[in-house]
Amino acid sequence: MRQKKPKLLLRAFLIAVLAAASGAARAQDLGYRWSVTPYLGVHSASLEALNREALKAPTIGTGQIDTDVPDPEAENPVVSEPFGFSNPLDPIDREANAGLEFEWRQNSKDSLIIGASTWEGTSFGTTTGTLPAQGSFHDVIYQRRAYVSYNEFYLGWKRTFKSKPDKYRFYGRFSLNEFFDIDFRDEHVFTIQGGPLDDVKRIVAAKGQTTGVLMFQFGLGAEYFLKKNISIGFEASSLLSEQPFQFTSTSQDNNFPVGDQSSVFLPVSPEGEGLPLGAFPGNTDPNQNWAVPDADGNVPAGSVPPPPWQEMKLRFDGWKAVLRVTIYY
Repeated sequence: MRQKKPKLLLRAFLIAVLAAASGAARAQDLGYRWSVTPYLGVHSASLEALNREALKAPTIGTGQIDTDVPDPEAENPVVSEPFGFSNPLDPIDREANAGLEFEWRQNSKDSLIIGASTWEGTSFGTTTGTLPAQGSFHDVIYQRRAYVSYNEFYLGWKRTFKSKPDKYRFYGRFSLNEFFDIDFRDEHVFTIQGGPLDDVKRIVAAKGQTTGVLMFQFGLGAEYFLKKNISIGFEASSLLSEQPFQFTSTSQDNNFPVGDQSSVFLPVSPEGEGLPLGAFPGNTDPNQNWAVPDADGNVPAGSVPPPPWQEMKLRFDGWKAVLRVTIYY
């Protein structure tokens, strides 16, 4: 039911605004009644739990390593060995935002606006280490890439404070924005260096999606007319969310063969079957012995179970600044 609430609010808002403005501009000669504006700028999203914890946390795990004991019936022909990689990523915050907006003038001061935009951010890091595969440790190049994106549409109102026809215009704006198709992917690529597995890649990725996140946008803008029906402008605004969100539709993929006998715990992963994405604490020690409990629930001596994943509740709150080119018609 939560995901339906933003859509219902947006529909109610649209009906109310259209009803209020239905007769606002009757019999008025406003010249150009419509405009279309492509824009490009930056949205600085907070995403605190992701940047503070998840992108700083290590990748950890254990693997089965063959010993030098020649007799497979001998005691401990294989041992469980831990591994860990510290590969913290830069925050995903100030990223490019591109969109398209339509404006419908109701009178000399008031306009309805409708628009859509897209935003995406990435962070990438590379380090080296050793990874267990096929019964032995191998030197690897470890690349981690985190990716977040959203699409949005919005409906709102624009109020002109001061203007001079064909010269300039100053205005304020308010809109209700619904973020949909919000995607997250945390991909880990281990490229083996040397030996019979040279250049073979082991890849594991955690993915999450959600939709229906309601935001409120307040802003101020100005435009300067190059011609009677063309202007350039700048707009700065603030985005506030109704409530935090989580990535509720999750999955995890990997190409580790059974013969590797490895267990990998990712920095970001589903908290459990049917649960949202969670994250390790950012200060998790990658050098611990993160051995997996056996079938009886016993953890091998000298090892500790993985730390619990924390909830990853996120917000896209922040500021937005865009450059605009407007064509009136």
